[in-house]
Amino acid sequence: MNIVIVYKAGKKFSSEDVIKLTKRLQGHNVYVLTDVPEDPDLQHLFLLPLDNQRAWGNWWAKMNLFSPEMEYLRPFLYMDLDMAMVGDVSLLEQAIPDKSKIVFTEDFYQQNGLLSSSLIWVPEDNDKVRQIWETWQRNSYPVQLSKRMDYFLRQCIDPDYLWQNIVNGVYSFKQSPSGHDWLTELPEDALIVDFHGNPTISEAAETVGWVNAYWYEENNYIHSYHEPV
Repeated sequence: MNIVIVYKAGKKFSSEDVIKLTKRLQGHNVYVLTDVPEDPDLQHLFLLPLDNQRAWGNWWAKMNLFSPEMEYLRPFLYMDLDMAMVGDVSLLEQAIPDKSKIVFTEDFYQQNGLLSSSLIWVPEDNDKVRQIWETWQRNSYPVQLSKRMDYFLRQCIDPDYLWQNIVNGVYSFKQSPSGHDWLTELPEDALIVDFHGNPTISEAAETVGWVNAYWYEENNYIHSYHEPV
């Protein structure tokens, strides 16, 4: 399986976050779209340089996932750097009923079928992928950059599948919009945990036991128990 990660150097993420996640994706082809391809800590990975024309601010650099230039890697799985991969990532691909369709996470708070872009299956030769990119190209970047990327994507398409509907074990670290109700106990069937914001995984590792084990242990993942939907 091809897996793509986007890493822009900044205050929130560092090369350590990239290394921690990619260690848990061993056995797959992992590509990192980055604006710091010269980072010496990442030279063991497949680095795809983001030039100044495409290194859009905040989450918007993820729009490159839908570029025609990425077609040669499709289909691929994309995941945010603040996703904790606590199970076998292969189970995500195996759960997709039709791999020619596009898959997003459902917004953990709003739900109602509203997509979130933290975990995406990007299929090859897909009309919805093209529609996203073409809509992005038609719109004014400065206007769009003032909004959340998820809102923009929701205006473009409806997802074919939502991860929470096709596979067990997709969790949010924050159980409520207030952000204070944390997932302090890792569920037995947990496959992946989305931190989507603050605290980061490294920050939560200072106070939450299972996150500390995930962040500091050298094992590929915490456990491998999983029961399909």
